[in-house]
Amino acid sequence: VSFELCDAAVNIGAYHPSAWLQRWLNVFNHEGKRYPDIHVDGNIGPRTLAALEHYLAWRGQEGEAVLVKALNCSQGTYYLNVAEKNHNNEQFIYGWIKNRVT
Repeated sequence: VSFELCDAAVNIGAYHPSAWLQRWLNVFNHEGKRYPDIHVDGNIGPRTLAALEHYLAWRGQEGEAVLVKALNCSQGTYYLNVAEKNHNNEQFIYGWIKNRVT
């Protein structure tokens, strides 16, 4: 998970990947039954880390793989939005998906 967040942050900054993590942790918590929702602010602090620890303790390695896949979905959507907002970025989208969303 940390590798995925850092890899995405190199290209687009830390805010978006951190916020994606927080959003995914919130929807993966079974409506707060497994761990409390966290505020989505793009800052990975003690509450985000605690939620991640609870999630990984509950879901294990499979859960980590699913979380990385979910983060990749968000990253791909981010690049799609960038290309749709500025058609000049269409020349880059294939490479972004091929090389950055892994």
